[in-house]
Amino acid sequence: MTEDFASVVSYIMNTVGKPANAQDYYENVKDGFKLPALYFKIPENMPNKDLLTVQYVNSNTAFIEVYHLSNDLAYTLANDIANAIFKKRCYIPLLNEDGTETGLFIRVTVNKVARIDNCVAQVQISWEYRKNYCNNTSNADNFKFNLVGG
Repeated sequence: MTEDFASVVSYIMNTVGKPANAQDYYENVKDGFKLPALYFKIPENMPNKDLLTVQYVNSNTAFIEVYHLSNDLAYTLANDIANAIFKKRCYIPLLNEDGTETGLFIRVTVNKVARIDNCVAQVQISWEYRKNYCNNTSNADNFKFNLVGG
């Protein structure tokens, strides 16, 4: 799990999941799972060049599934996640590997809260996370392009 996604998961679990006594899942949800449950799928990721810096940007979209005993309870818990994000102006603290805050933040956008199945709701969130290019360009300097065509 990447540090940005781990920070998002930690924030959601600490502000909404634990107070609601929800179980967190990261792999496929198995039969007999505990309710309420929050299922954190690996986010969809699209890396792009960042034009103004020496970094590249990963555009992430995560779909968090909320399982509960009824449609209304699932939807309410999903809305609680969205409200917890909005409450902090959509800023989530970026964490170190040991769980301490770095002093940096991830700005998250809540795209959608929806009912997706019987007793299941989903929160769709997105964020961008910038990373530095690697410093080792020795292989790139030796790489030559073959241009074909006129």
